[in-house]
Amino acid sequence: RKLGLMGINKRNGQELCSTIGRLSSLESLSLQSHGETGLSGCLDGLSSPPENLQSLKLIGNLVKLPEWIKGLKNLVKLRLWRSMISEHDVAIQVLGSLPNLATLRLLDYSFVGEEVSFSFCWEAFPSLKVLELDWIGNLRSVGFEDGAAPKLELL
Repeated sequence: RKLGLMGINKRNGQELCSTIGRLSSLESLSLQSHGETGLSGCLDGLSSPPENLQSLKLIGNLVKLPEWIKGLKNLVKLRLWRSMISEHDVAIQVLGSLPNLATLRLLDYSFVGEEVSFSFCWEAFPSLKVLELDWIGNLRSVGFEDGAAPKLELL
């Protein structure tokens, strides 16, 4: 039910994605990669993620969120660390559409850019209770429209 792997790279990324796709009982997944390329391009081969995945930790340079993340309807916890995502609005929109996401931790350089701004739109993050923002370089603003993150308890 739980899997944690370190040392993910482009050489083993395709095989990793193929294996993860077959783990139908997987509930918790932690993937870590160091170095300049990190996880970038390593997770794109996962066409359909495990349906029961509830917890996901991605540690390492992603540049952008993998497409399959928007299909994680049962995801409750997500932690991004050093993922270096530059498409802020797109990523926040995808994450905001996850119906059961209750804990979102955006840590050390999870988002980068000259000026990082987060805008939580109406009806986004319907189940979010905990939002942690820590060491996001150049974070200039976090805005919540009426109706966004209605269950937020801890920021």
